[in-house]
Amino acid sequence: NAGNVTLKSNNTALDLSGDIVALGGTGSSSGTAGTVTLGSATGANSVGSVTQTAGKITAGSITVFSDSGNVSLNSSTNDANLGAVTTTGGNFTYQDANAVTLNGAIATGKTGANSGTVSITAGGLLTVNAAITTTGANNGAGVGFNGGDVTLTTTAGGITTAAAGDITTSGGTGSSAAGGNAGNVTLKSNNTALDLSG
Repeated sequence: NAGNVTLKSNNTALDLSGDIVALGGTGSSSGTAGTVTLGSATGANSVGSVTQTAGKITAGSITVFSDSGNVSLNSSTNDANLGAVTTTGGNFTYQDANAVTLNGAIATGKTGANSGTVSITAGGLLTVNAAITTTGANNGAGVGFNGGDVTLTTTAGGITTAAAGDITTSGGTGSSAAGGNAGNVTLKSNNTALDLSG
């Protein structure tokens, strides 16, 4: 089995340029791939902004906990499923060469702020088994904050959302003022099937 890879930077930036590979060994049966964890909780256990200047992540799953900034894992050669992702008001972008399954919830909200956006691009079937929530924050002193856009794209294989794969982009509640605007939801499947249950 592969070992897991964990990076924690106390809410400071990560700039990834090398490959991160956590694959099980081959043999009469394959070993289990590892998980790449970019931050696991708030504070010292978190990461800040994440950029992928070069290289790729090849693993069983990627999980993220960012206390600030955008998280962009946009290498076209990444190959991993997604676990839980938290970006505190930041945008989350992920690109993968093959099929992708979201097995953990994605949340991009932040108290007192607009929510971040979510963009996932797959080269095969894109399966959403967990919720994506980009709801804007409520505002007790004025206009509600805006929800973030969600864009799911596949170049082949279709998009499937399970019953637990709800996508919520609502605006926040205003206090004696307007509510925030909802984010837009866009699904693009390159003329392949959509199967929506969430």
